[in-house]
Amino acid sequence: SEADLRQSVYRIFDDVGLRPPAFYYDKYPDELSGGQKQRVVAGRVLALRPELIVADEPVAMLDMSVRARMLEFLMELKAKHHLTYLFITHDLATAKFMCDRIAIMYLGRIVEMGPARTIYANPKHPYTRALLQAIPIPDPERRTKKVLPRREVPNAIWPPAGCRFHPRCPVALATCGWEGRDVIALLEERWLSPELAGREALAGPVEEWEANGLVARRDVGKSDPAPVQVLIRKIVQETGGPLGDAIRDIRVEGSTILVEFRPPDSLVPKAVEGRVVECLLY
Repeated sequence: SEADLRQSVYRIFDDVGLRPPAFYYDKYPDELSGGQKQRVVAGRVLALRPELIVADEPVAMLDMSVRARMLEFLMELKAKHHLTYLFITHDLATAKFMCDRIAIMYLGRIVEMGPARTIYANPKHPYTRALLQAIPIPDPERRTKKVLPRREVPNAIWPPAGCRFHPRCPVALATCGWEGRDVIALLEERWLSPELAGREALAGPVEEWEANGLVARRDVGKSDPAPVQVLIRKIVQETGGPLGDAIRDIRVEGSTILVEFRPPDSLVPKAVEGRVVECLLY
């Protein structure tokens, strides 16, 4: 009956901290605060009596004081109703408070997974380390060395080969998955320097280069490709590092310059000190 439904709603409202329930029963969304709206959402979920709740950024956009109360509220519900949360967040400080186990994802792949305490105490994947180093420390006297990712986040529609973090990784290897577009990105970075751009103009504009998997190519037309080949080799030698080591060959075929990379090593998740890591360092 309608009376039974009303009493059921009252019980749920009381359960999620909307008291007195009768006061909130006829409220419209615009009459509720951000925290109250979150509690209404939690109440709608509890009405289904779930065992597992997927909480996707449940405290995003909330004021810090409201966020703290909401996290405590979620933990209270977890204990009272014996719930399991799949807690999705970009905030690792929040995840440390909420989660027993953590899976760190980068561009759609899990790169490290294990007990929260283990990962926070000693992260193994370079991306996990970078994330934890980026968390602000509320102590102006405490200084820590931070090795943060370089470059921009790659296109998720066209993710990098091999380890997807390798173009930004400070400890990448030659076998991590370098490919044709990486050498084009290198040329573009160098051309941003006025000094290098003038000296290396012969390599041609980025628009004339084409990446196809492990190969980058440029057709020089009627020009002599040999000087371009020599310049590309010089650029790669000056740059060094894993990208240069990953190049198998820089050759000329007709009027086309080809830069070919070696295939990446297979990336297999491995058990490392109480967690699973997907990284060629292990």
